[in-house]
Amino acid sequence: MARSSPMVITEEFVTPETAASWLATSKGNRPIRAQDVAEFVRLQKAAKKEGRDDGLLSPDPVIFLTGGPLFNAHHRLMGIVRSAIARRRRS
Repeated sequence: MARSSPMVITEEFVTPETAASWLATSKGNRPIRAQDVAEFVRLQKAAKKEGRDDGLLSPDPVIFLTGGPLFNAHHRLMGIVRSAIARRRRS
């Protein structure tokens, strides 16, 4: 039986630079949909305008596979990169 690594959940403040570096670790995912990224950018900007730092805080964490590659959250992270607004994230 394979031994699994313990799951670690953290909440982090993700900068556009961090989001870009996480996206660079991805080994592929479904195609990025421009309209979904645009919606995340809109939500980020609205949160910033309202003085909130929760932005895209989601019940779905950013997941990394064992060894480090990004597994999900590509659209949310691309929204952080394109909006140039840092946000809190669970990972």
